[in-house]
Order: sequence, then structure tokens, then C-alpha cells
Amino acid sequence: MPTLVMAYRRNKVAHGADYIRLQFGTFEQIVPRHRWLAFALERVSFATWQPIAAINIPGTAVEALISLPLSWPHLWKPNELSLYAWRTLSLPFFCLPAWWLVGRGLDGLVRRIHLHWVVLLIGSALSGLCLFFLVGLCLGTSAQDRVGSGWALWGLGFWSLGFGVLPLAWQRQKLAKRKRHDAVSNSTE
Repeated sequence: MPTLVMAYRRNKVAHGADYIRLQFGTFEQIVPRHRWLAFALERVSFATWQPIAAINIPGTAVEALISLPLSWPHLWKPNELSLYAWRTLSLPFFCLPAWWLVGRGLDGLVRRIHLHWVVLLIGSALSGLCLFFLVGLCLGTSAQDRVGSGWALWGLGFWSLGFGVLPLAWQRQKLAKRKRHDAVSNSTE
């Protein structure tokens, strides 16, 4: 939405001109009409890519899997987009399976659905993996090397807790089942 608003404003400011001239101090940039939307996307994504990447950090695994056969060791992206713009657009979609899995854990936590032991295994493994990377990033790199990667620390911490909901929900369901079983056993005696 911010991209569309910025492109619309550029169109309004141009008053029918085929280009706009932007000045930032001594720096000047001329943007032709056909590039206004792309320019707006670049500006907005540069400012917002880190929080979007942090909240969708499991999507980076899907991004890496896509890049393996296409452009490894570099991350694949369309040539027309910067890495910032590509991640801003793609990571929320790549992360949908992780959001679905955490949603299943939350549903299990409030007892809407019954979780299978496989979900416990997946949730525990993913939570442990995020925690492993979080600790590795904190302890395995110097403070100087971590500059600019604070978004990754927050994202890994968030997803350690998010995936941790799955084993928590499974454990809660297991305890509730045991209580029901004990209540039935006590009432029949």
C-alpha cells in the first residue's frame, strides 16, 4: 500500500510530465514515468525490509531452496528487483507454511484441534533450530559483526517462541487427556 501511495503522489506532483526530478541535497535523480512504481517499491522496501524479513525469517529457508538450483551460492531474485524489494514481496509468501504450523499450535493450545505427535516433533525441531541459530549468532560472532543483523536476532527469537507453541500445546493436550482418563477411572470405582 505505501508503494502505491508513493507512486500515486509522484503522478500527482508530475502534472502530466514524463519524468520527475528528485533532489536530495547535492544528489539529483530523474525518474521517468514508466519507472515510478518501481522507484516507489525500491524506496518503501529499503525502509521496511528488515522488520518484514524478521517476522518472516523461516521464509529464508524456502528462499535458499529456490536459489539452490537457480543461482547458488547467490540468492535468486528477479533481475528487475533489488534484494530488498524481492524479500519484501516474497518472504511473507514463502513463510506461509510456518505461519500455518504455528496457527495449528495456537489452535491446539486453546483446544480447538487435536495435535498429532508429528506436530510435536516438527515444532520442537524448528524451535530448537531457531534457538540454535539465535545462540550461534549471539555467541559465535563479535558485536561488530552483528551490526545490522539485529532484525535476524529478533526474528529468530520470535520464531523460537512461535514454534515452541507446538510442543507446549501438545503437552497441554496430553495432560488434559490424562486428567480426563483419571476422572473416568475415579468415577467408575
